[in-house]
Amino acid sequence: MKFIAPFIQILVFMATAAAVDECPQAATYRFFSNAFLSQETGDVGGFELALAATKGHGYEALLYVYEGVANKDGISLAGDHDRSGISLHGDWREELVEYPSKRRITQTRPVKLDGKVSEDDFHGKVQIGSESRQISLHRVSQIWLCKH
Repeated sequence: MKFIAPFIQILVFMATAAAVDECPQAATYRFFSNAFLSQETGDVGGFELALAATKGHGYEALLYVYEGVANKDGISLAGDHDRSGISLHGDWREELVEYPSKRRITQTRPVKLDGKVSEDDFHGKVQIGSESRQISLHRVSQIWLCKH
């Protein structure tokens, strides 16, 4: 057991180091987050949004979904802005392993993010597949993976 903990720490460090190299740049994006680390379980939860304005009324974004582990691959979203807020759409492609066959499969789910953005906050609704929930994200200087 003494050998397993350092090995796991090395794997976490390697995954984090790889993710830091792929961090969205603050010069291009504004970052919003409600990500948290559970002290009890060590799991990462919540959402993060890297949002950038494009020409006209458009936006492009990366949405990070944390469900137990920090997901270094943001979901690419695009959309536009009007008086009621922003509306972004994209597809989440996840590489999964089916058990007990251990067959690798790709699952694709549509993602929709609608809400209002201010200098300090993003409030809205995220829909992934058929599930939706209200989210409230606060402005941060970088995404969670880039901090650790």
